[in-house]
Amino acid sequence: MSEIKNKPEQEAVKQNDDLYRKVENTFLKNRNVIIGALVLIIVGIGGYFGYKELFLKPKTQQADNKISYPQNFFTKDSFQLALNGDGINGGFLQIADDYGMTKSGNLAKYYAGVCYLKAKDFDSAIKYFEDYKPKTDELAGLTYILLCIEYAEKNVFA
Repeated sequence: MSEIKNKPEQEAVKQNDDLYRKVENTFLKNRNVIIGALVLIIVGIGGYFGYKELFLKPKTQQADNKISYPQNFFTKDSFQLALNGDGINGGFLQIADDYGMTKSGNLAKYYAGVCYLKAKDFDSAIKYFEDYKPKTDELAGLTYILLCIEYAEKNVFA
């Protein structure tokens, strides 16, 4: 009677051993590929976090500090100073070029587009508005409205 009860247990152990051996054999056959893929994943994850913390974070802080100067000129309707800077501090163009991958750099593209729109340089305004990546639907709508104004001023629709 005990042999009958042990037989299903023995079959289960044998199946587990077979599965273990299959996995082990598969790993041994493909060990270089598996280890290479794991190393690639680890390096990719480390590279991503290294890029964010060691490169992007300092750039973001620098851009956040630098954008306040041209914003002050912008609020005073000094669009050329806001666009090009005052010789000491850079303007929106420099911030957009140097820090375009940051939030402040992206915002500088929008401001540069508005400054060019006020200066009636529609081609440059269109370039910066098209480079600008809005973060909300409202900003996207406003950007498209400004692009439509520029294209209308250029008589593109005529």
